[in-house]
Amino acid sequence: MTVSCTPPWHQDMNASICYDAMMRTTLDMDQSSYRLAKAVAAQRGISMGKLVAEAIRAQYGAPEAPNSKIGRSEAGFPVLTIGRPITPTDVAELLDE
Repeated sequence: MTVSCTPPWHQDMNASICYDAMMRTTLDMDQSSYRLAKAVAAQRGISMGKLVAEAIRAQYGAPEAPNSKIGRSEAGFPVLTIGRPITPTDVAELLDE
């Protein structure tokens, strides 16, 4: 199993981003199960990893992953996503209060 939370060239400056790191693993499955999983994931617009994680949580009652996600922008900067995006309308409403 490999934990890969940042590209090698970012590891020294972003060690704390590994807080909620994704785990990488290899699954062995028969060809028909693979094709079915790939088709379902594509139909739902999610990755096979997310599909497998959802299936495990549904089958065994494991808790949902936290709602916040740490990712990277196209430029390589850390991006923290919590809940929904804040819109200009949200900002204007708060400024009016």
